[in-house]
Formats: sequence, structure tokens, C-alpha cells
Amino acid sequence: MTSSYVVHPNVDLDAVACLTACGAAIDEITFVSSAETPPLGCRVLDHPAGEKGRLDPDGIRHAALCSLPEGAAWPQALRDEIDEQDSTGRVVAPRFSLPAILAGLKAELREECDLSGAALDLAVYEAMRPVLLGLVRIAKQREKAEAALAEVRI
Repeated sequence: MTSSYVVHPNVDLDAVACLTACGAAIDEITFVSSAETPPLGCRVLDHPAGEKGRLDPDGIRHAALCSLPEGAAWPQALRDEIDEQDSTGRVVAPRFSLPAILAGLKAELREECDLSGAALDLAVYEAMRPVLLGLVRIAKQREKAEAALAEVRI
């Protein structure tokens, strides 16, 4: 199948949200850098050449999800949080904790994949394991960088 959606590589929360809102399948996605021209006939989402939200006078470009018609179906609080994270990166108290994310994953797997019992538990584990391991890796990298910085200051 040919690509239907284009986003920038090294996806952020907004790019993933745009693809999710549009219902993109894995084989419909192409990652195009800002230095490249997106292929003709694709819907360009969170990418410098594509759909973005409003530009404020202070230069903040709002999240692409906010400009998508599909985004309007999402709860306003969630769109606001994605917009703030994408625009300024300053979400201090996110609305969705890891337990809430896990509960959302369970709800989606129950409804969309018709999973229950041990099959649901295994699917949740399979999806959450790389997230948790990645968070551990990031925390260890941060600790190492902070220790190296403290050593330089001495």
C-alpha cells in the first residue's frame, strides 16, 4: 500500500496524536524530514509543510492536532495538554498518570481487540513493557548526565 499520511521523523506526542486521530495504519505512514518534500497525494500532518494550528504573536506555533477536524472529536482537556506540550514543552502536571495510561490501554484492548483475562493482561504487558523500560533508561541517562555535571562543578 502507498503512504497516505506524512509526519516528521523522530515523532513527538503531537505527531502520534495526529496519526491516531486520523486512523492511520502503520503501512500508511511516511516519515519525511523538514529538508524533504512530502510525496504528492499524501495528507501532511505534523510536519513543517503540513497542517499546523494557529501562530501566536509570541511565535508559538500550536499543535497540529488542534487544527485537524478529527481532533475536534477528542476531549478539550486532552487537546489542550497535547497543545501545551507541543507548543511550549511546559506541561508541569500532566492530566494522565502512568496508571491512567495503563487503564486507557486496557479499555482500548478490551473494546477494540475483544480481549479479556490472561490474553488482556499479556497484551497490556507487551504494550507497557517498552514504555516502562524506556522511562527507566531515560531516568538513568538523566542521572548519569547530572552526576557528570556535578563532577565538573567540583
